[in-house]
Amino acid sequence: MRKALIVWGGWDGHEPEQVADIIAKMLQEEQFEVEVSNTLEAFADADKLLGLDLIVPVWTMGTIEQELVNNVSAAVQHGTGLAGCHGGMCDSFR
Repeated sequence: MRKALIVWGGWDGHEPEQVADIIAKMLQEEQFEVEVSNTLEAFADADKLLGLDLIVPVWTMGTIEQELVNNVSAAVQHGTGLAGCHGGMCDSFR
């Protein structure tokens, strides 16, 4: 089964929790095993990220530690998909 990680948080105006729930349901309908987290610490386990098929950040106007960015970047460079949603990706971390 394919695996996805959705990480939500940041500015409430984009309703990140609600959007994460919608995306989780969509992915489950497509036979993904979905983990949903409301903490950026979900990006701390680099090996776990490498085992995912998809990462979906739903986080707006936040900050993130460079180590976590490096972990996500390494996973994407090794083939993990990265899906964005409106401000939940393009304005995630200023």
